[in-house]
Amino acid sequence: MFVVALMVLYVYVNERRMRTISSKVNHDRTEQNIIQINDELHRRGTEINLMKEELKSTITELTQVKVDLKSTENKLNEMELDLESTKTELKLDLESTKNELTLVKVDFESTINEFKQVKVDLESTKIELKQVKVDLESTKNDLKQVKVDLKSTKNELQQVYVDLESTRNALEQIKVELVSTREQINILRKEMMEKDNVHRKETDQIRADVNALRKEIKKIKKAACATGKPAFFAALTPHFPLPRIDDVIKFDDVRVNRGGAYDPSTGVFTATVQGLFNFTCSILSNHGSTCHYQLNKNAQPYVLGYSHQGADASPISSIIELKVGDRVFIKHRVTASEVVFGAAHTSFSGYFIHE
Repeated sequence: MFVVALMVLYVYVNERRMRTISSKVNHDRTEQNIIQINDELHRRGTEINLMKEELKSTITELTQVKVDLKSTENKLNEMELDLESTKTELKLDLESTKNELTLVKVDFESTINEFKQVKVDLESTKIELKQVKVDLESTKNDLKQVKVDLKSTKNELQQVYVDLESTRNALEQIKVELVSTREQINILRKEMMEKDNVHRKETDQIRADVNALRKEIKKIKKAACATGKPAFFAALTPHFPLPRIDDVIKFDDVRVNRGGAYDPSTGVFTATVQGLFNFTCSILSNHGSTCHYQLNKNAQPYVLGYSHQGADASPISSIIELKVGDRVFIKHRVTASEVVFGAAHTSFSGYFIHE
């Protein structure tokens, strides 16, 4: 409708324009008419736009109405479903109630049966009560018999008292005999102690005789050594550390020790005879180190020795005149800590030459 109006208006405008062009009369009036027509067109266009907006709003409202209608329909469907569910639940509750009623009937029947059983038990209890009365009478009779037995037991107890008194008398007699036996034991003990003292004295005398014999044997051995020619040879088995000055080297591996003058526990040779002796010592220092040592006669150094960095063994040899009891040994002679190489690379020996 609006389009038709616009077309009519368009035709009208064209006609007016044609008239204006052809006549060119009343020019001012024509311009005014054109302005009026333009205003009219503008007003009509505005109205058309307003109508379009109203139409859009109406369409939107209709759409919302459709949505609401659909929602209402869904709610009605849900209500129908709820109604069906409620009907189903009611049916189930009815069935459950019927079942419970049936159970109640069964329980009632069971209660009646139990009541009947109670009656039966009551009758049985009455019968048992009668039996208890009978048992009570029997118990009374038993009690009378117990009294009789108790009287008999008292008589037996009196007899036991008599026997106990007799036993006490016998025990007193045994005590007297025991005292006599103890006196005899004491006498025997004294005799044994006297004999033991005699045996101890004899044993002590025997021990004294044995000790005297041992001393005689030692003297004989010493005399035998004195008449012989002492000689010894001892090697060093483990590496021997010398942390302090005056440490004595203890040659532990004794190969020869005639006369027993060398003591490996101290490393000292003690002269048992007087005369000239030859002593030899060969020392090998540990790898990469040195060893400073000396041969001593008693507390005095007799000859010095030195081994350099384990390259070669350093021997010393000397002839010494000794008296009985003089001591000869090898000792460390510096304050620095050193180590002697063992494994039979180091040795100490000596022997008697002549008086």
